[in-house]
Amino acid sequence: MLPILFLSLTAHADPDNVSFDLEGYYRMRSYSIHNLYADQEEPGKYITQRLRLQPTFNFQNRAKLKFMADVLDDVVWGDNESLASTALFAGDPSNNGMSGGIAPTFNLERAWIEMNVILGEMRVGRQPSHWGMGLLANNGDGFDDYFGENHSGANFDRIVFATRPITVVQTLLGKAPSKDKEIPFIVGYAFDRLVESPRVKYYGYECESGIADGEDGWNPDCDSNADGLTDLEHGFVDDTIDSASRDRDWAYDNADDVTEHVMLALYKGENLQLAGSAADLTVGLYGINRLQQETNSNVWIVDGYLKFFWRNIYLEGEVLNISGTSSALALPGAYDQYSDNPDPLFKNIDIWAYAARG
Repeated sequence: MLPILFLSLTAHADPDNVSFDLEGYYRMRSYSIHNLYADQEEPGKYITQRLRLQPTFNFQNRAKLKFMADVLDDVVWGDNESLASTALFAGDPSNNGMSGGIAPTFNLERAWIEMNVILGEMRVGRQPSHWGMGLLANNGDGFDDYFGENHSGANFDRIVFATRPITVVQTLLGKAPSKDKEIPFIVGYAFDRLVESPRVKYYGYECESGIADGEDGWNPDCDSNADGLTDLEHGFVDDTIDSASRDRDWAYDNADDVTEHVMLALYKGENLQLAGSAADLTVGLYGINRLQQETNSNVWIVDGYLKFFWRNIYLEGEVLNISGTSSALALPGAYDQYSDNPDPLFKNIDIWAYAARG
């Protein structure tokens, strides 16, 4: 991939109480992919583009309203939808994206507000999520990355509060430190509401139509009209659900809602004096509890992060563990139909991931 054009914009307006900032970029990149297929003789080449806009309204540094919108996001250059009857004279390119489908011309990805409150800062709205090296949560905001590039990022409908507890205690004791003397230790809590009415229905049992009461395979849950003959047919899960088939009360059915509690503790020290030289040290712990009633899910995630830079020595690492119980793993074969457990989708979770560089 080759970055061809990068444009950064900043605009300012200063009325009495509100300032306005606009940041963003236009990205055009060309790709040349070799040996993608066994019989490929020439490299495959294509070009994509994106216009990103990130406006901010700032009220006296007390509250900020932020947005992020993408225009023509990852849209492929050229008439790539066969819109013209004669491709030789094609014009007016379409909005086809990398997946082959039509991408929206304008997509508002995020909108949230940041407020300074008495003891810290609060953020409310659809906002980015990022932690450490990005193994678990990656906001996808970077333009130039060490490996590959960003096509999307982690967004959550979230309420988050963060504070510096040591600074708060010092202030309450009448010993408020100056900005450059604050101990950079931060703790925070966030609440997320993740999903309603998913595309997969978790039954935990199979249904076959045409089985009469008393025959092998009879299940009263498969007899919707209670006439003694099964009339439903599905597997342990049904992945044919779509938004058009939602019931009218889908927004009020909370059994399939996923809630998430996020806790973090972070020390972020910059320009620390170590053996006569400046050093940067970041170390933190990130914890998540994710719950869903319908699938009996109670999942815990613990993620540790370390970053150290001193005298041209650079170390960074992240390690995480995902544990708990869930019946939400609906991949083919991800169930045990011979299990004595009444829920054949039940799983004990124990997943590890880690990365490091230096």
